[in-house]
Parts: sequence; structure tokens; C-alpha cells
Amino acid sequence: MVMSKMDCRDMFRARRAATCHALEKANLRGFKLRVSALRRLARANASSLRELTLPAGINDWQLEALLEPLKALERLDVSPPVDSSGKWLRLLPKSLKRLDITGEKGRGVLVE
Repeated sequence: MVMSKMDCRDMFRARRAATCHALEKANLRGFKLRVSALRRLARANASSLRELTLPAGINDWQLEALLEPLKALERLDVSPPVDSSGKWLRLLPKSLKRLDITGEKGRGVLVE
């Protein structure tokens, strides 16, 4: 299942992230998300979510809460803040095949 941006907005506004199961792709760019909503989304889709795009400036705590349960993730596109400790990198799943890290000036680092 692939969610549209409108579906995601409605879901997060209603705080029902746990009700959406079997997501394969999620693009959360442009959203301001609470750790609790990210955690519910990750737990509900831990075995199905393969591709994830995160909003710019997502903090380390949010990344850790989100990545911990995602064991099937194959692609991650993330723009961490400049002061990120990078501790979230230890939580990247073994299934990850592609990691795009975009910095403050839009420069990307691709790890495959």
C-alpha cells in the first residue's frame, strides 16, 4: 500500500498512525511529527515499510524512535540537523540497501 500525502495528513491529524498497516512507502517530507506518532507508525508497519522519506531537520530522538522497530526498511532519505550526533545510524536495519543523507545546503550523501 502506498499512501498519498493527503492520506498521511489525515492520519496524523487524527492521531491514528497505528491504524494504517502494511505501508510499503511513506513520504513524510513537509510534516512536523511528534515522536509518539512516529513510533506508532513504525510499530504498525515494522515488517512492511520498505521506503521512507523523512522531513528536513528531524532530530536524533525522533530518528531513534522511528528506526528502532523498522526491520524491513530498504531505503531511507533523511535530512538530519547540522548538530546531529549520528547515534541513530547504529539503528539502521540490516535490510537497508540505500541511504540518502541530505545536508543543510542540499548536498546528498548516497550509501548503497
